[in-house]
Amino acid sequence: MKKISFYKKRFLFQFFLWPFLYLSACNAYSADFQILLKDLQNKEPQIRLAAVEAIGKIRDERSVDALIEFLKNKDEDWEIQIRAIRHLGESKNTKALHILLQFFENVFLNFDCPAIKWNTALALSNFRDNERVFEALLDNLYYDNLVVREAVIQSLGDIGNEKAVPHLIPILREKNFALKLSAIGALEKLGNPSVIPHLKKFIANEKDPILKREALKTIRRLNTMEYKPLALQ
Repeated sequence: MKKISFYKKRFLFQFFLWPFLYLSACNAYSADFQILLKDLQNKEPQIRLAAVEAIGKIRDERSVDALIEFLKNKDEDWEIQIRAIRHLGESKNTKALHILLQFFENVFLNFDCPAIKWNTALALSNFRDNERVFEALLDNLYYDNLVVREAVIQSLGDIGNEKAVPHLIPILREKNFALKLSAIGALEKLGNPSVIPHLKKFIANEKDPILKREALKTIRRLNTMEYKPLALQ
């Protein structure tokens, strides 16, 4: 009987104690979060940046909402905006899509800043199979900045839309090394073996040994991949 009484007491203790501890933890989290929100308005950029990093790692609805609101401040330093943009992309929360697309496409928000554009392109790569993202990236495939173009090409491979294939193949005929390398990588990620003849032609005409080697690796990988058309995935 003593053992039963002991376990009953233990059960009752835990039953009433754990909710209290949980509520205490929630209250502490709420208080900490309010401090972070306040830090987003601090005059010191280092404090605002630290707040963005801390909020971005939380990855819940409140943190996403906070970063979305933060990006609405057009006067914020672009270096800090970039970190908020990348965190919103990594959250993969569709609530963030609207403002990410705005920053990517609207010159009044990105000020035609290449750093904001290419970081937003990479952030958008987290939203696979999204038609609106695909169209926005495709519209910027020939943007007048090589770094932005490279990020767009990489993201077109990451989002998994096979309709990008015929748009990426012509990149193999361009002069820039980084663009061609990114196109090879994107075509491999898309996994469509129909690009193999184009890669073989690329190898025959390309002079750079690194690009030739990467294209050959991609051909070998595509030959061993189990190809699944997009409609069947």
